[in-house]
Amino acid sequence: MALFLLLLFIFLQVTDGIFTFHGVIKNIGYEANPILAYSMRRFGLVETLVVVKLLASLCGYFLYKLCNDGRAYLMLIIAVVIYSINFVWHIIIFSLHGWH
Repeated sequence: MALFLLLLFIFLQVTDGIFTFHGVIKNIGYEANPILAYSMRRFGLVETLVVVKLLASLCGYFLYKLCNDGRAYLMLIIAVVIYSINFVWHIIIFSLHGWH
């Protein structure tokens, strides 16, 4: 189960990066995190998203490795739930504004 959660978390990170990229490029939305927004302006959209999503995936991997600790397992579950909600939110936004 923990491996499934890790793979799902990484999938959600990748899709979040893709949705964020398209949302910013198409002016459908903007990056709400001011640190990431600054980094996107300073270093580039793709560069920032790749680094941030790799770091998030690495954090997910560390939680996976610690899953024998119930708290780490719970944190991984919470992260998957949050990013699942975020995934649905992106689907709704892109459905309203179009996918092109």
